[in-house]
Amino acid sequence: MNIVATRNLGRLKEKLELQLTIACTNADNIIDLGANVGSVTKSMLKIGKPVFAFEPDPVPFEELNKIIDSNLKTYLAAAWTSDGYMELFRHHDWEKLNLIHHQV
Repeated sequence: MNIVATRNLGRLKEKLELQLTIACTNADNIIDLGANVGSVTKSMLKIGKPVFAFEPDPVPFEELNKIIDSNLKTYLAAAWTSDGYMELFRHHDWEKLNLIHHQV
């Protein structure tokens, strides 16, 4: 398993933001499925279109909701092909990985 946790993500982030901008330029709305704490969501908001961010885990969802932007609508939910409920599974090192993510 590869874990990306580095302070040198600047170049990768710039590329991602450019790709998002190009892909979403003609979109009316942007949907972020699995938004987590909102790292990519923030980049999408820079485009200036409405962003609908879905995150099923209440812990990162709480962080996601700290993003204040009139174009952002968040949902504590997952996307699937039918209505229903599933058990949420976290990686066995979830707490450790979550801590690393927030320190970056």
